[in-house]
Amino acid sequence: MKIVVFLVTALAALSHCQQDCCRVQSQFKKFGPGIGGNPVTVDVGSCAGSCTDVSKVTITDGTIDYFVGPEPASPSQEFVESPILDGRPLVGFDEFPVDGWFAHTVRLPPKGCRNLAKMSVKICLNASSNPLTTTDSFFFYNTHREDILYASKLSSSWRPGSSVCKTITFGPAHEVFQYAATNGFYHIAVQDDTGVDYIQTNLSYASWKWKRCRPSLWTHVDVPLATGIEKVDKIIGCECKRLDLSRCRRQPKKIVFFQNSMFEREIDVGYCDGSCRLIPFVPLPADNVRDVVISEGNVVISEGNVSARQRVQAVALEDIIQIIPFPQKPLFCQPASKRRVDITGPYGPECVEIITNCSCTPQCYRMPYFKHFVETIDSDTCFPSERIRTFNVGKCAGTCDEEAGSDDVMNLGNKDCPFKCTPRGYRYSPRFLTRDGSYVSVPMITTCDCKRI
Repeated sequence: MKIVVFLVTALAALSHCQQDCCRVQSQFKKFGPGIGGNPVTVDVGSCAGSCTDVSKVTITDGTIDYFVGPEPASPSQEFVESPILDGRPLVGFDEFPVDGWFAHTVRLPPKGCRNLAKMSVKICLNASSNPLTTTDSFFFYNTHREDILYASKLSSSWRPGSSVCKTITFGPAHEVFQYAATNGFYHIAVQDDTGVDYIQTNLSYASWKWKRCRPSLWTHVDVPLATGIEKVDKIIGCECKRLDLSRCRRQPKKIVFFQNSMFEREIDVGYCDGSCRLIPFVPLPADNVRDVVISEGNVVISEGNVSARQRVQAVALEDIIQIIPFPQKPLFCQPASKRRVDITGPYGPECVEIITNCSCTPQCYRMPYFKHFVETIDSDTCFPSERIRTFNVGKCAGTCDEEAGSDDVMNLGNKDCPFKCTPRGYRYSPRFLTRDGSYVSVPMITTCDCKRI
């Protein structure tokens, strides 16, 4: 009775999961104005559904009654008509055949939104009175390919009246596991003088505890607006997964470019997400303090050039905690570096930006940006040589709102102009000689700020 109740409960949970699996559903947003002046409605998709954790299910075919029966077996018609069983006498549970075969098809419950991780099969056997039981065996059969997936001989010590319960475990790489996971059932047979009390199948599903239904795949939708064509992200895939948002880090974002065309290509462009919460105030114990380093949960203060009378806040950046004078504006998880790749599309090559690293930065911040220049050396000779000089000139990235602007009095009162993230400070590179014989210095952005323009 307990086994039946457990099985019913597990099936009910899986049935609920199947009805409310993590999936893509429509979500419409308006963009615009469009070409006709009205907003354009686009289905951008969203993720919804359950990621409830149901990790183990047990199925029992036959009754655990130590051969008090008989009870009918239920092999599928396809299994009965297969070459290995065709024309053979078949028996059910708790029967002791003489030259008769036991055959049964074990049907798995609907997996719903679960991924099968492991499967084990327990089969309890008893030898009949026929002295030829030493040749008996049991096997798992593939009716599609008409071959045996796994077989086990019951050994030479298998005598009349012998009994045993055998458990076989199958992992994802085994053919029996793959056949059962794909088809939702498996076939098992015993030949030919041995009875079967029951078959117990234990299914272990991938645990999704603490996971949420989140987007896993996007594509681009071209939306015609009055200002031109705008590419909008559309969610086309969802899965149950857990994101580590305890700190700012790069998260995967896979986008399918040119979907359903000969140029279709999937690229992980990434995005930044995670916590940038400020660590509580750190009183400085010495006059020379530069960095705060977290080591196994302890805050360690190293030497530098910050006054001990100054209170500071520490902000986690990977494993290093930077000292930031108080007060400090809120920090945001934003791209720290990017790279570009060229992909071929129906209208020629396109450039795709890929985020490679993220960090906690102010809302408007300086981002690394490298430029290359040709420097001429040994210009006094008849054959001057050249080399490439690379400078991190930087660029300003991020967004600005009304509260993020600087306190520049020149901009106060000009409410019609929005704040923009622009360079605030510069420094110049060392001078170098160009091809035209002039000496130049390259301006490099050092800081950025929100200003009205």
